[in-house]
Amino acid sequence: MTLVRENCRGKMTDTGHALAFNWHQDRVSTKEIARRLHVSPSTVRYNLNRTPPSVRTSSRKPPQLSARVIAARAKRHKLVRKLAMKESIIVGKGGKSGRAKKTVNTVHHFPSCSLIARELASKYNIDVHASTVRRDLKFLGFEARRRPKGPRQYEGDELARLNFAKAHLSDDVEKILFSDEKYFDCNDHGTVWEWCAKGKKPKHRGYCRWAPKLHIWGCIGVGERLLVIFPRRSRVTQEVYIRHCLKGNLRRFKGKVLMQDGAAPHTGKLTKKFIADHRINVLPNWPPRSPDLNPIENLWAWLSRLVSDMGPTDEDELEQFVIEAWENLDQEEIDELVRTYQRRLEGCIANGGRTLNGLPPAPPKP
Repeated sequence: MTLVRENCRGKMTDTGHALAFNWHQDRVSTKEIARRLHVSPSTVRYNLNRTPPSVRTSSRKPPQLSARVIAARAKRHKLVRKLAMKESIIVGKGGKSGRAKKTVNTVHHFPSCSLIARELASKYNIDVHASTVRRDLKFLGFEARRRPKGPRQYEGDELARLNFAKAHLSDDVEKILFSDEKYFDCNDHGTVWEWCAKGKKPKHRGYCRWAPKLHIWGCIGVGERLLVIFPRRSRVTQEVYIRHCLKGNLRRFKGKVLMQDGAAPHTGKLTKKFIADHRINVLPNWPPRSPDLNPIENLWAWLSRLVSDMGPTDEDELEQFVIEAWENLDQEEIDELVRTYQRRLEGCIANGGRTLNGLPPAPPKP
């Protein structure tokens, strides 16, 4: 039972006030009452000479702001909103050969409170602290969020993603196999945060630029998963991709649609000829720089954390742990991840073709 109001100096609840008053009538000392209620004696003396909290009227009134102050605050709010939303799109130059597309980058000019406060002081002669700007932003409905990482966008990417999502929204996800390559290394890719005892420091996240690494190819679908480990220290060419990834899995591809991105080994002449000769159905027009649409990217994140927690130290252990972690994955979770493909397309359409910051929420169950 709460006898003292939280964050209220010396103010009791009705129950605490009644107990203190009754004990005081029974000639219990103020110090003993304070001990029973777990408050200070001054709090008991303060409340015994006052009416119960439920019938008290607050004597404090908010300060009355003048019209000049109200107008100045409204002007500052308008400027803070304007600066917080100021952004521009910068289009970079393409490659010298003309084949590379132009880069498109959205720049937020005033992403922090300190930058907004500095601009208010230099340009508008309004001298306020960054904490005041922070209160203004919260009052205006802004929220501070962590900026996600993603691939650099190029001119035409949003339109290509939007057209692809609209064209394939009705695809049967049960027949699609999502594939991708991934590098695994012996660096620590575990959790960033760690609970520590008082006075202890978190463990160091080991990182080495030239850590032993492994190049693998994976493919997942509803009830399906394939794993291929490329030869060590070898370059993945069209011949290597055909020999290790396509040739040995022709039966698995029958009746399915293979999704692959636009990497050079996937779109070369030899690969296209092999796919056509063996009648492998491929998901057409996969948009470039669209890892958010591929469910296997989330699987790589799971697998990377699992392998990192095992602590591999060389290439042999790394290969062993990757295979072990892959075999221990739950197929039902993989199937559920694959079925998020439709939600990803719907989110892409709702976002105007821009990169998704996170997986769209699941629809409510009927």
